[in-house]
Amino acid sequence: MGHWEKNLYALTAAQFFVRVGHTFINPYLILFIKDELHVNSIEHAAFWAGLSAGAIFIGQFLMSPLWGFLADKFGPKLMVLRTTIAISIFMFLTSMVNNVYELFFLRLIMGCFSGFNASAILLIAYETPDSRLGSAMGIFQTGQTSGLIIGPVIGGILAHFFGYRLSFVIASIMNFLIFLFVLFNVKETKNINNMGVANKAHRDKEKINKKNLRNILSIILNDKLILLMYLFIFITQISIREIEPQIALFIHTIYDGTHLELMVSLIFTITACADLIFAPIVGKISDKLGSYIVLTWCSGLAGIIIILHIFSYNILIFMILRFLYGASIAGILPSINALIAKNAPDGKKGAIFGFTASITALGNFFGPFLGGLIIGTIGLERGFLCMFLLTGLLFIINHFYIKMILKYQKR
Repeated sequence: MGHWEKNLYALTAAQFFVRVGHTFINPYLILFIKDELHVNSIEHAAFWAGLSAGAIFIGQFLMSPLWGFLADKFGPKLMVLRTTIAISIFMFLTSMVNNVYELFFLRLIMGCFSGFNASAILLIAYETPDSRLGSAMGIFQTGQTSGLIIGPVIGGILAHFFGYRLSFVIASIMNFLIFLFVLFNVKETKNINNMGVANKAHRDKEKINKKNLRNILSIILNDKLILLMYLFIFITQISIREIEPQIALFIHTIYDGTHLELMVSLIFTITACADLIFAPIVGKISDKLGSYIVLTWCSGLAGIIIILHIFSYNILIFMILRFLYGASIAGILPSINALIAKNAPDGKKGAIFGFTASITALGNFFGPFLGGLIIGTIGLERGFLCMFLLTGLLFIINHFYIKMILKYQKR
C-alpha cells in the first residue's frame, strides 16, 4: 500500500469520527436549548436551534479562504490538525454554556476555526495520483456519509443515558483523539518546495501572490470550470439541506402511523446509505470515464428524481425516491472535488479549496433558510411542490450545461 493510500484511509477514518461527533450533537440541539438552557417556548427554541446551527456555516464562510491560503503556505496537514484541536476545545466549552447567546457565540467561533473537510480533500489531492483521484474522493466521501448515518444513533443513546452536556464533552474528547491519530498516521510528503516552486525568486513571488486576495479571485473568476463547480456545490448543498428541517412535516402529510420520529430517522438513513454504497462505485467509474461524464449524468438523474418527489403519495414511494436520490448525488461532490483538484494551479489549490469550503458553507446555510421561506410563504403543500420543482430544474439545467461544455471541448 502506497503512502497516498495510507493517507487516504487514515483521513477517511478521521472524517468518519469528525462527522459522528458533529451529527450526534446537531439533531438534539433544540432539546439541549429547551431543557438545559431553559428556553421554554418551543418557537424560541426552534429559532435559536436554527440560528446556532447556521452559526457554524457563517463562520466557515467567513474564514475558509484564509485557511486555504495558510494551507498553501504551511501545508494542509497542519490545517487538519488545527481544525480538530479547535473543535475539541470549543466542544468542551459548549458543555459549560449557560444561555443561548453563549451557545451561538461559541458555535460561530467554532465555525471560524473549522474546515476539516476542505483541508483533508486538499491533502488527498496533493498526494493522490491524478489517475486515482476520482475513486479516492469517492472513498473519502464514504467516511463522511457513514458518519452521518451512525452519528444521530450514537447521539440519541448518549443523550438518553448521559445527558446533553456530557455528549459535548465526549465529542471534545473524540476530536482530540482524531488530532493525535492524524498527527501520527498521516504523512505529508509533498509541500510548496517540491510542487513546482524551485527557486527563491519563484517562492518569493508565490508568497506575494498568496497574500494577494485579488490574485486568487482573478484566477477563480477567469476559470469557467471552477465557477461552474462552485455553482454545482452551492446547488447541491441547497438541495440536500433545504428539506432537512422540514422533512418531518412532509412525511407527516403522507404517513398516518404512530412512529413519525422513527420514520424520519429511517428516511435519513436510507438516503445516506445509498450515498455510502454508490460513492466508491461511482468514483471508480469516474476514473475510467472521466469526472465530467459522471457529473453530467448524476446531475441529470438527481434532477429527475427530485421532481418525481412530487408524486410521493405514500411513505414507500418516498423511501424509494430518497434512496435513488442518495445514489444519484453520490458522484456529484467527489467529481466536483476531483475536477477542482486537477484544474487548480499548484501552489494555489489550498486557497481555491478554501473558497470551495466557503461556497459549501453558504449552500448549507441558505438551504434550510430557503426551504423555510418557501413553505412559510406559500404553505406546506405548494411549498414542497415548488421546492422539488425548483431544485430538480436547477440540476437538469446544469446537466445540459455540462453536456454543452463537453461538446465544445471535443471540437
